[in-house]
Amino acid sequence: MAEAIASAFDLYLVGRLLGHAPESSFLETQVPAMKDVAEAAGVDEEGFARLLNDVAGAPERAFADLRTLLFDACLALYASADAERALVALSGFDTHRFAPLLHRYELSNWILYARAYGQRGTDHDPKVRALDGALRDRTDALDWLAKQWIEPQLRSGPPKGRV
Repeated sequence: MAEAIASAFDLYLVGRLLGHAPESSFLETQVPAMKDVAEAAGVDEEGFARLLNDVAGAPERAFADLRTLLFDACLALYASADAERALVALSGFDTHRFAPLLHRYELSNWILYARAYGQRGTDHDPKVRALDGALRDRTDALDWLAKQWIEPQLRSGPPKGRV
């Protein structure tokens, strides 16, 4: 979940910066990397430009859509017993608007970590399920995260013992 949120936030930043700071060094690194992955997935230059325009037009929606895709793809891959089932699981996301970017996020590393440190055969953490549900239910998931996570931390100040 945390990786999905962080990665989706990067796409949100791309969208915001395209509309507000097109000369940003963040865009200089992120957009070419996204373009390479999209091209490898069969997206032509015009298709990639449309994708970027969509992200710039609604960066909050792009965040929500990519976060959901990444989280759902990870759950499907984690549940896959072998490579063939993993391929079938990933194929289920082929029609998602951000499917061409999926391989940019190196989900295999996320799955390896989860398999190394997670508990196989158990249901997903209820807190993670609740967070996922809350984010899916919101029109603006980023605003909800800011109000629920960031603002309370700002009000309470830095953790004790830390500067």
